[in-house]
Amino acid sequence: MITGGIDVGIRCTKVVIRREHEILVKKHGIAGAAKREENAKNLWLEALNEAGLKETEIQSVAVTGKGKYNISFADLYKTEVVCLQKAAHALAPDATMAVNLGADEILAVVLDDAEPAGIAEMAQNQKCSAGLGLLIENLADEFGWNPTEPMSWPGCSGELKALETISDGCAVFARMDVLEALNRGAAKEAVMNGVLHAAAVRANSVIQDITLPNTDQIVLCGGLSCNPMFVSELENISGMRMPALPDAQYVCAIGAAIAAAESDRE
Repeated sequence: MITGGIDVGIRCTKVVIRREHEILVKKHGIAGAAKREENAKNLWLEALNEAGLKETEIQSVAVTGKGKYNISFADLYKTEVVCLQKAAHALAPDATMAVNLGADEILAVVLDDAEPAGIAEMAQNQKCSAGLGLLIENLADEFGWNPTEPMSWPGCSGELKALETISDGCAVFARMDVLEALNRGAAKEAVMNGVLHAAAVRANSVIQDITLPNTDQIVLCGGLSCNPMFVSELENISGMRMPALPDAQYVCAIGAAIAAAESDRE
């Protein structure tokens, strides 16, 4: 059985084509706001072409993410929570919690096969800090750094030592703090460190909202989980180890493809 999973986020769209337990193709591109469906369709056709497949050979396509209802060519629509659980269960069967760190949302799900849908509890950011992940990406672009690689500069040991104070409660205020710091001559490294720290504080607060104790094996996914300095800071603040899942940016798309396969078997 060959199925497709599409995750339409605020910033990026991710596409996965999956056969049984094997990922045949994975691709990502800009979501495109008003052009979400057009961009998603083009990305989907590119993925099919790369896999050497025709649309008629795909049994089912599931879509998730904030822009899922903009995609009319999908067969079914699934929430991010469901897709996160399904992918985490498949990629890390021993995990007790999965945390999705996206451009606009931090979502934590406690995994428990004994519970309905395999989910015992969930929590997500409640304040208007949703755009901190997007702010990190934008700043990295402005500063000429790759946010998915270690950001190194003279004297950097991989720990966020010198940092500016940046709001962790609101992405708009965080951006204002960034501009104020840069205008008074603060080092870009210290500003970025401050934003990474603020995002880690916010992510940790979501994780700490979980009341169940079985959070000993936490796995991460989403764009921010590909930033090693952010992950290191989150682990330092929380006191817990949190490895990223394989294909971290594609996890919800993988979960959507799994959901499509399960739906087709019903």
